[in-house]
This record gives sequence, C-alpha cells and structure tokens, in this order.
Amino acid sequence: MNAAFRDVGYAGRMLIRQPAFAAVAVLSLGAAIAASTTMFSVVNGVLLRPLPYEDADRLVIVPGSYTIPDDGMPPIFAPAAVDWPSRNRIFDGVASRSVAPRVLVDDLGARPVIGASVDPDYLSVLGVQPLFGRDFTPEDAGTDNTIISYGFWQGRLGGAEDVIGSEIRFEEGTATVIGLMPPRFRSPMAAEFWFVLEGPPASVGPRVARMLPAYTPERAEAELNALIARIDEEYGSNVTRRAQVQSIVGMESGGSRNRAQILVLFGSVGLLLVIGVVNVSNLLLCRSVSRQPEIAVRKALGGGRPRLIRQLLTESLVLASLGGAIGVLGAYGAMRAMLAVIPPTFPRVEDIYVDRMVLLFAVFVTVAAAIGFGLLPALRASRFRIRSAMHGGAARMTESRSQRRLQQAFVGAQVMLTTILLIGAGLLGRSFLNLLNAPLGLDTEDVIAAEVAVRYRNPTAAASRVFYGQLLDRIRLEPGIEAVGFGRSPVDSGVRYMGYAIEGIPEDRIETRTVTTEVTADYFRILGMEMAEGRAFEDGETGVVVNESLAELYWPNGQAIGRRVRFRSSA
Repeated sequence: MNAAFRDVGYAGRMLIRQPAFAAVAVLSLGAAIAASTTMFSVVNGVLLRPLPYEDADRLVIVPGSYTIPDDGMPPIFAPAAVDWPSRNRIFDGVASRSVAPRVLVDDLGARPVIGASVDPDYLSVLGVQPLFGRDFTPEDAGTDNTIISYGFWQGRLGGAEDVIGSEIRFEEGTATVIGLMPPRFRSPMAAEFWFVLEGPPASVGPRVARMLPAYTPERAEAELNALIARIDEEYGSNVTRRAQVQSIVGMESGGSRNRAQILVLFGSVGLLLVIGVVNVSNLLLCRSVSRQPEIAVRKALGGGRPRLIRQLLTESLVLASLGGAIGVLGAYGAMRAMLAVIPPTFPRVEDIYVDRMVLLFAVFVTVAAAIGFGLLPALRASRFRIRSAMHGGAARMTESRSQRRLQQAFVGAQVMLTTILLIGAGLLGRSFLNLLNAPLGLDTEDVIAAEVAVRYRNPTAAASRVFYGQLLDRIRLEPGIEAVGFGRSPVDSGVRYMGYAIEGIPEDRIETRTVTTEVTADYFRILGMEMAEGRAFEDGETGVVVNESLAELYWPNGQAIGRRVRFRSSA
C-alpha cells in the first residue's frame, strides 16, 4: 500500500509539471466519459432498470374491441359476472381499470386531476403495495376511499406527514386517503389517485393481467380469444369481440424501434470514448520519448520492468480518474439539459437519473480507459535498453521507426472513427433540419389550440352533442373568432386505436387496428388542410376521411371515395 501511495503521489507531481499535457488529456477523457455516462443513464433507465412490478415480464395489458350488429338489433353481451376474467386459466390475476377524472378543490381554487377506478386487487395483480397505509379491499367498492400517488402527495398535498386518514376535497365529494404509493411506482394507466370500481365492466377490456409462467403474450392472446368466442356462443351474444395481449415491458420501453434507436446512440458515444482513449494513448506515446532518461535511471537503480509498468499504469489511472470525475460532473449537467428537452411522452423518462448502477458504469469506463490508453505506452516505454538511453543524449531522444508507425496507426484510427461520427452526425442533423422544415400539410397562422376538459355525471350521447354544440356557438360569438371546431391536434399522439372492416376487402388483408380521431365539420377548413381527393365533412354528415397511406394500402388505383368502413368500438 505504501508503494501504491508513493506511485500515486509521483504521478500527481508528474502531471503538475506538465499542465498542458494534463489539461488536454483530462478534458478529452472527461468529455468522452461524460457522454458515455449520460447515454448509459438513458439505456439503464429505459432498457435495463426493472419495472416497479413483481415479475414484470409476466404482466400484460389486455385491450380489446367489439363490433355491434349492423342489422338494427340491440347488442347482447355475455353477463359480466361470468365473463372471461372469472373463467380463464391463462392469467394468475386480472384487474379492470377505467379513467376517473375529478376536480380538486383547495386554497388555490379548482383544478382538474387525473384519477382511475380499479378493481380491489389491482395493486396485488401488479405486485406492488402502498408505501404507507393499506391496499384496497372489496369493502372499499362504492366508498370514497382513495390511494394517492407519491407525486400527488408531494405536489398537491405538500408532503403532509399525517396524510393517511386525511380527507381530500373534490367537486364530486370528499375522499379519505387510505394509502400512499412508493415514489417510483408508475401505474400502467397514468393517475394521481385511485378508487375502487363499483362493479365489473361489461366489455372485453382494457384490463391488467398477470400471465401464468408457462404462457407468452402470443399464446395467451390466441387462447383468450378462443375462450371469448366460446362464452359469446354460450350466451347467444350477437357482438363480435376480440382481445389483444400486450407485454407491459415492451410497452413501457417504447418497443423494439425505440430500443434500437437508443442502442445506436449508445454505440455512437462508445465510438467517441474510443477516440478519446486513442487520443490520450497517442499523447502518452509522444511523452514517453522525453521520459526515456528518467526511466533508464530507474531501471539502472534496480527497477524491474513490472515495477516500471505498474508506475506508468498508476499515472494513467490517476489521469483517467481526473477525467472520470469531470465526466461524472459533466454527466449530471448534460442529463439535466437532456431531460429539459425530452418530451414527457418519451418512454420511462422519469427513470432516467444517476444511481449506483450509473456511477459503477462510470467507474468501470474510467478503469477500462486507463488500461486502454496506458497499457501499450507503458509496455513500450519500459522495453528499451538502458545503455542507448543513458549514452545516446538528447539528440537520440526521438521516436523509433516502430513507434512512429504505431502513432501513425493511432492517428489513422482517430481520423477514421471521427469521420464515421461526423458522417452520422451530419446525416442526423440534416434529417432533423428536414423534419423541422417539412410541410405539415396545414396552415397554423392565426390558429389557436386550446384543450377542453369536461366531466359529466352519467352523460348521454344526446346531452354531449347538445353541450358541445352550445359551447361552439358561444365561442363563435367571441370577438376575433372567424371559425371554431373540435378535434385532436394533427400532431398529437393521444389518439384512439380502433379495429375496422372495409367493404370489398378480405379481413385477412386488413390491419388489426388503425389510428382514429373525431373532428367537427370545420376542422379541415380551419387548419387549411386540402383534400387530395373528395371533400371535407358537412354539418350533420356521417362520414370518414382517410389519409393517403391507408388509401394507397387498400385502393392503389384511386378508388377510395365512396367506400364503406365499419369501425369496431374500443373497449
């Protein structure tokens, strides 16, 4: 240990004597380690960090759709009490969920909040328990008992210590807090608080389920749809129902495409780290020429080659440690800047942070970099003959032919790797600029978008139409309003997925689901969206407008106008 401390002290003194070399090497390593650590935090948070559920690979979401009869007969569903959740042998547990928005009333006024209604065993199916308080029981059905999220507790309730048993005032009534979820818990349905459903839903989904160990999502989906078909036939249902089984792990990480993009970026910063290591290794090779007399003296005094290699590697480790410290600090800053621009819809963005695993990765990269850039220069510097170094004088302190070739190879490798990164960065930058300048197909000049959140108590379709019609009429009377309409933003990802059937197209050629949204008649005119073929809606008209991608998929010869499409309701 004493020898190791002496080596560290000597390495520090050598770096102080050559501040320019030390600054260039440390900053090169610091930038590369910062980029690698920052990108690893994304890989760790999105792809590697376990989801906050027990045996998350067995958890699935079971959405579904159904098609009501088109013969004018009322739909007949199988009784909810004997539907597939109670009769399946596929899942170890099944829990229903639905949206339950409410309006929070506090000292700041009335504010909408996000809630959910779930089955009493919802949390047990997920394999999580409240941090404080208790889980739901069947007796909580029909009550105002609620479990709240950690973020709701901190942000809305100020982190009050006596939160369990306290009451939260909503416009819809007062709720009693019986549980508080852990900080990292994230429900498959985004929510700030949860209530218990009063009864089982009479539809195919969506539900959260835990598969038995022997099942995969594909096998579970096939057997589940076979079970649903038998139940519908048994009870004389005239509704065609279908269910999907989707892995929560795949949904949370954004799918295979998102995984591939993250790994490509991680590989890019890996190349940057290699460039930094090669750069510092080349600097050490150049520096070893001027250190030949010093190393010769150490060998003449009895220092063996292993001892010299250890000393030189210690110097490399000290150098890498300084770069690693700068890299970790830089990673903290880079991560804060990155999270400020990443959209909240990015998968698992709340799991991207520096933890023990990220710090261990930074330590591993630092040690690996020290060995990577220090081993070869140490081997070469400790291999020369004492006599030639002691008696050759300053005139002979130049690189050997083999060392020059090695340095040239390092420079060539740096140029090659840097060129690859520059080409990739150039293509990415050009794609980004093209995306920014791409025509949106709409005119946003003088167009204002506003979100409308409305809560009904037991609404009917007729009441909804009356309300929104009156709201549109009142907005049109406001000064400066030329036209107004309802519909989702054309660049919004929060749209519905629905199954559908097309007249004249075999079912085996039709995609399972498509993205849909509902709009009012003035929607296209307000946004200046021109039709490639056909026309926009007229007031009171029932119709559908499709995009060119769907039209080219099913009607490549331009025969989309006049075709009939039948949608299946999403459950």
